[in-house]
Formats: sequence, C-alpha cells, structure tokens
Amino acid sequence: MKLLEKGTKPNSYILHLWGIRIRFRNIFACGNNKIILVDKNGKEKKVKIKGLKVNFIGSNSTVKIHHPYPKFQNAVITCRNNANITIGGSNFYIKNCFIDAAASDSTINIGKNCFIRGGYVVTADKNGLNINIGDECLIANNVKITATDFHTVFDAETKLPLNPPEDINIGKHCWLCQDVTIAKGTILPDNTIVAAKSYVTGVFEKSNTIIGGVPARVVKENTNWSTTGYDKYVESLPNFSA
Repeated sequence: MKLLEKGTKPNSYILHLWGIRIRFRNIFACGNNKIILVDKNGKEKKVKIKGLKVNFIGSNSTVKIHHPYPKFQNAVITCRNNANITIGGSNFYIKNCFIDAAASDSTINIGKNCFIRGGYVVTADKNGLNINIGDECLIANNVKITATDFHTVFDAETKLPLNPPEDINIGKHCWLCQDVTIAKGTILPDNTIVAAKSYVTGVFEKSNTIIGGVPARVVKENTNWSTTGYDKYVESLPNFSA
C-alpha cells in the first residue's frame, strides 16, 4: 500500500499512517479563483455577497455578477476547475437554487433580469459543457436544468455510450413553470412557455409557443407572457372586452 495516494476529489489525498487513513486537500493547489462584481460603469471588484455561498473545489474558476446585483437568498454556486459562471444584472431574486459547474472547463451564463425561484443548474460528466439562459427568463420552483443524465447508457453489444452530455441553450424571455426538467441537448427559442411538470429534451425551433408533457411537445402557438397579473394586464389593453 502506498503511503500517499490521490483522493477522489480534486487536489485531495489520502495518507496511510500507522493503519490510519487521513484525508486532506492541498489548499495551495486551489488558487486563482475569483468572485467578481461588475458595477454599472463596468468596473470590477472582488467582494462577498449576502445570500450567496460560493464553493470553489478546484482552481482557475471565476464567478462574475453584473450590476444591478440580483437579490440572492439561499443560493449556492459550486465550481470545479477552469469554470466560468456569469450572472447578468437583475432587480429580481435568485433564491433557493444550486448552480454547479461540476464539469471542468464549463460555462454557465444566466442573462439579465432573470428571476429564479428555486431548483438547480448543473454541468457534469464531460469537460467543456455550456448552459446558457437568456435575458428576462422566469424559472419557477423546483426546476432542474441538467446537461447530463449523471449515469451512462451504453450499447449492450459494442459497449459504446449512447447518452453523451450536451449543451443547453434557453432563449430570452422563457417561462419555465414549476417542476420542469430541462434535459441535456435542449434548445428553446425566445418566448417559450414550458408547462408545469414537463420533461423537455431536444431542439424546438419556433418561438412564441407553449410546450408541455413528458416528453414535451408544442401544444399552442402564437403565444407570449407577462409577469403582470391578469386584471392589471387587461386594464392596460385599450379595446379589450371579456
């Protein structure tokens, strides 16, 4: 048995000494990580943010948050090696969510004026993955956006993998309702509404639609949405009659 062996986590080791296994991490190898706030003039500064916890499990990763800074509440970001996470400026909440760039060299971009009520966003199992969420998206409670299946499905004869992780691209002004799952390889165009409890996979090309189901399909076209409540929205229409 070796006196010292590598652990399963980045920069971790196991020391075998007198029959005792001692686990430790080389904290000096986990450097050059940054949390950066970008103010309205484009000036960058390093600072801690209330309501947001950032865990760096590796090195050379950057979390960049733009002004106006979102209102974080019970939000956690985790980065592995060479990850880049960017969050656009917003006057809304980002809360009860877990954002994990578990794949090295991966990128997660969340656009401007997004409102996230809960859930998680994850890249994992393949280096270089990307998840992009466009401006003005509304993400409801318990929404899962995952660029991987977390386990490998393979051909029983050839042993070749059948479900590689893939990038995810969510367009601008999309509304993901409660308990939605966005699977690897999903592409949603602008102004898409995803019905509650839907499982979304594949490429959707037409904007301004409602999709829903397991798996999700287009159920209505020529639609859009507003955060304004029904009565107030109706009052804003000059010639509307129920």
